[in-house]
Amino acid sequence: MLWLLLALSFLSHVNAQQPSPPPTDILNLKNGARVSCRVLDITDATISIEYRAPTGAGLLKRDVPWTEVSHVDFAMDSEFQSLLKSTKPVVDTPKFATQWQKFFPLIKHPNHPVGDLGLLYIQALLQNPDPAAQGQALPIIDTIITSDWNPARRQQAKILHLQALAIRNRPEETRAAAKAFLATPDLDPAQAASTHLILAKLAHKELTQLETDNPRWQDDDLIRPTRNDLFHTLIDHCLTPSLFYGTLESPASEGIALAMQFFIDHQDLPSAAALARDLLQLYPNASQTPQATAFLTKHQLPLTPPTDVEEEIAPAPVEDTPDDSTEPEITRRKRYERPPPTKP
Repeated sequence: MLWLLLALSFLSHVNAQQPSPPPTDILNLKNGARVSCRVLDITDATISIEYRAPTGAGLLKRDVPWTEVSHVDFAMDSEFQSLLKSTKPVVDTPKFATQWQKFFPLIKHPNHPVGDLGLLYIQALLQNPDPAAQGQALPIIDTIITSDWNPARRQQAKILHLQALAIRNRPEETRAAAKAFLATPDLDPAQAASTHLILAKLAHKELTQLETDNPRWQDDDLIRPTRNDLFHTLIDHCLTPSLFYGTLESPASEGIALAMQFFIDHQDLPSAAALARDLLQLYPNASQTPQATAFLTKHQLPLTPPTDVEEEIAPAPVEDTPDDSTEPEITRRKRYERPPPTKP
């Protein structure tokens, strides 16, 4: 009896040291059968699998026509699964590239998760400041949009396409693609809100550049209309998520905060204060709420809208400008041009 107990103890120890078997794929047939197997290869016509014989002795291989298959539950390896949970996507970009190249031909087959990995790979490339890396995202985006079996992922890829165009400084293409995307029937509200934020950030970038290049834009009859159009475009896109998709806290609060910061930067404190209070009242748990509270506290303004007296905020200082009402426009424009850079 003692030797039997020792033998069982030894076997238990050996089994504990054995690595767990790799996860198996599940082939779901249209006749209702489910087959535990390992997928060896996939073509347009068949899926090649390896499975254990019904007798339990040995492994068999078979090419199964896709016409007999309902779907496949793919069991991906540990590296693939870990990348889906990556917290450092930019660092893991080479691993994403390897796994994408290995599995992207399977993207059209139902239940295959390579599209999820592709979306994360795209985000990693777009976070990279290197323009060459950002450019690599575009063909991956196109592959998901045109081939992924999952319609939700195809829509997510379109959002990333807009981000990629904006990051790569292609504003006209960004606006055209966004307009077409927003016209999509039954567009998901979260994706619509994200699109408006992309357009808001694009308008903010262009507006900032215009004001930098034209510091006296207020007095320039040719520049001022363009600047004001960009301003209204910026505010419209910033506030659309909160006005039309208010239950989506993240994009709604982000849009309000972006508009608030714009008014702060331009010393329009009454407008900034109104938006800060909207943020506090509508989205008290948003990540931008501390920013709104800090602004109101800094300027000693109430956190709730005043009801009995009109709020007094000192206006922004106005620079003295020469009286040029009689000055010819061409002379005035030349005077307001930015000075040429000084030579070192």
